[in-house]
Amino acid sequence: MRGYIGVARKFPMPEPQRVEMCRQAFEKAVRLDEQKLVLDVLKIHPSAEGLALAIQAQRVAALKTDATVAASQIAQKLGGKAGDIASIMNAGGMKPVKLKIVKAGYGADGISKDVTAVIQKNAGSLPWINLSGRGYNATFGGDPVPGKVKKLIIQYVMDGKQGTASFDENAPILLPQPE
Repeated sequence: MRGYIGVARKFPMPEPQRVEMCRQAFEKAVRLDEQKLVLDVLKIHPSAEGLALAIQAQRVAALKTDATVAASQIAQKLGGKAGDIASIMNAGGMKPVKLKIVKAGYGADGISKDVTAVIQKNAGSLPWINLSGRGYNATFGGDPVPGKVKKLIIQYVMDGKQGTASFDENAPILLPQPE
């Protein structure tokens, strides 16, 4: 299975063929880590069809966060290139939100670095925040507390409701809908 996924990942081919290979691999994969590899291929080779597949993957409970992050990253990479990204996302249950980042801090043991500007810059109209793949320390300009496990805490307003979310170091950032 990994070899088949590797072909879809590494070799040049028409996008419909790549997405079909990913669809087949996702359906036949019995291991969760193999399904996550399929999502990685879709992120590397973004397309509207790949976005639709990533959104379908959200139906697998154990993959919901990974699939949502993948769909969000694909949509962001596509920008205006895909025909109707909003309708694909709406069909999968991902609706645009009005998001305002109020404050964000990254640190541990009472030592925190203000990373509000970086989070605001990377926030969009969906409840995820896509940072570079190099990790929090690189994205936020260094490690505020070397040798300690850090947390990212974000205060935000989504669709008029206030929320606060905490993320372990380098975790995907998917903001929950405040109650």
